[in-house]
Amino acid sequence: MKIAINGQILFIDELKPTGPYAYTENLIKALSSIDHSNIYNIYIPEENLNNHSSVAFNDLTNQNPNFNLIKIKKVLSFTHFSVPLQLFKDRPNIFFTAIHTVPIVKPKKTFLVSMVHGLEYEYSPRFKNTLGKLAEILPLYLTSKLSDIIIVPSNYTKDKLIEKRWVNKQKMSVIPEGIKDIYGKSSPSEIEEVKKKFNLVEKPYLIFISTIQPRKNIPKMVEAFSQAYRDLGIKSLSLLIVGKKGWDYKEALEAPARFGIENQVIFKHDVSDNDLASLLPGSTAFINISLEEGFGLTVLEALRCKVPCILSDIPPFQELAAGAAYFNAPDDIKGTKENIINAITNTKLNLTLLNKGYEISKKYTWENTAKTTLRVFESLVKNI
Repeated sequence: MKIAINGQILFIDELKPTGPYAYTENLIKALSSIDHSNIYNIYIPEENLNNHSSVAFNDLTNQNPNFNLIKIKKVLSFTHFSVPLQLFKDRPNIFFTAIHTVPIVKPKKTFLVSMVHGLEYEYSPRFKNTLGKLAEILPLYLTSKLSDIIIVPSNYTKDKLIEKRWVNKQKMSVIPEGIKDIYGKSSPSEIEEVKKKFNLVEKPYLIFISTIQPRKNIPKMVEAFSQAYRDLGIKSLSLLIVGKKGWDYKEALEAPARFGIENQVIFKHDVSDNDLASLLPGSTAFINISLEEGFGLTVLEALRCKVPCILSDIPPFQELAAGAAYFNAPDDIKGTKENIINAITNTKLNLTLLNKGYEISKKYTWENTAKTTLRVFESLVKNI
């Protein structure tokens, strides 16, 4: 097979923390490790590239000679003009994208496979007016209609798409994301070194990891933490919020002062994966009471690191961590507070949850994601 992959967002530093970037990067890396038979052309806008890009690409693809960087000049629209021109030139069997947009024009024998991460667009700042709603919905609608196969990370996202009647279930495949190998492997000395770097030595802390935006429900999380902090009486206890600023983040940043715990809440907007891999197991508990998600990769990473998890009871989180975490409704301040206290003090229950969570996490690897995705590609080509 000849497989083309949309690398439109690769090598853009400010997009690295986003789901589509991480997904595309990790899938390519995993595919290059397991597949030495098929040909892969990675379409990347030339504006994304610099003198170091060839080295970065070789690292990304494990120097697999079957993976080719195809530099494309962006003309008008990368997706709807530049990519189709390249597709007609290369005529691949598969074009895969994880960016919720597909070319409208393509060679007849090229199958479109898309990854839809979730349907959180209603929380976008553009969703406040008619034009904004159209801009959010139309690309996802066209992606659903034009793709031959839609890959989703959870049954929840699959059900949501089916409810909208944009796509029938026969066109859908649920393939969860994987956990990077670096999680769950930090030594005690590595953990202490990173804690020292962030001034967290001998300071117990809860950790939240995600982009700072309204649907992450950070103000309510801070409010619940403030109540737990006062009830526990642990003066050194902190809440570490790791994530870049998204949109409408002002309320989240002002929440600690609003609830009188500005000295207990630490915001870090730029933390590397390697540091996170030590900050997470060094934490007292992981917390995420988000309003809406399509999956929960950081939840899995916390389970792999054997960290107690306090989660909102939204379907994707329950799908991943049922019986292995503390759950409460996203707007339940009292329930969140009580779960924080339990996660810190209930050693016996924590041990049961942690052991179950670790076993769950072992199923989620990028190698499994890549193998299952490759089988989807093969199933389409075999049916020609």
